[in-house]
Amino acid sequence: MNNYKYYDGVAYDFFTEVFSKKKDIVLKTAINHIKEDVKVLYRNYDENFDRNTLGFLTRKEYQGDICTHLENLYKYSAKAFVKLRTELTTTGTGRMVVCQYCTLNKVNTFDHFVPKGEFSEFSIHPRNLLCCCSECNSKKNNKWREGSKVLFLNLYKDILPENQYLFVKIKDSKTFSVSFYLENKFGVDENLFGLIQNHYEGLNLFERFAENADGVVSSFLNDLRAFDEFPLTSRSIEIVRKQIGSERAAKGINYWESVLKLALLDNVDFLNLIK
Repeated sequence: MNNYKYYDGVAYDFFTEVFSKKKDIVLKTAINHIKEDVKVLYRNYDENFDRNTLGFLTRKEYQGDICTHLENLYKYSAKAFVKLRTELTTTGTGRMVVCQYCTLNKVNTFDHFVPKGEFSEFSIHPRNLLCCCSECNSKKNNKWREGSKVLFLNLYKDILPENQYLFVKIKDSKTFSVSFYLENKFGVDENLFGLIQNHYEGLNLFERFAENADGVVSSFLNDLRAFDEFPLTSRSIEIVRKQIGSERAAKGINYWESVLKLALLDNVDFLNLIK
């Protein structure tokens, strides 16, 4: 799991760009009446975004079809959003095409961090759109806060710690069934750790990691057998650990596959399967 870079342009300019491309006369007429209002609301969003206090936002009570028109400005496949997605997922080392909410599935949608059903005015605010997969988007849905307490990581603003907090227990030395869990062993800020915990539980990440673990176990075993030696020499193990270290550097120190591989590398019963 890694943080995303966020849109660094003027958010309201993005709004006007998307709005200008719409051809629906009814939609354009309705929104034209509230454009200055939206500009103020965008400024308020940006101020809360900068302070990482989006949980304190209060919704604008629009009447009639205005909410629907605002929501209809959003279309994932539209050119402006394709361009935004490419910009947000392009890094110095390539494209970040895997959903960072879960690190399991490919990005195929945007999460409205502040739900558009509650805050239609922010349906196309570019700093309210986070690249994710449809599974995470569905699980998060509209349950984003309790009172003013945000329940999920905002990977634009909640800077992930460089300490390990994700661990795995190998439950069975024959089937290598596993269970993942969080533990604050290395002094992660308690508020941030609580938010991480809510995020993992809310998206069912422990169960989803475990469901995908068999494929990692089998693939890793094949990788180790490619050394064509038993037992593995200390040099070979050092090489494997270095490879896992590179994977963690690229995908995050708490990348679930790396955490699992390290646990397997320390498991005698697993290493005996190399024979």
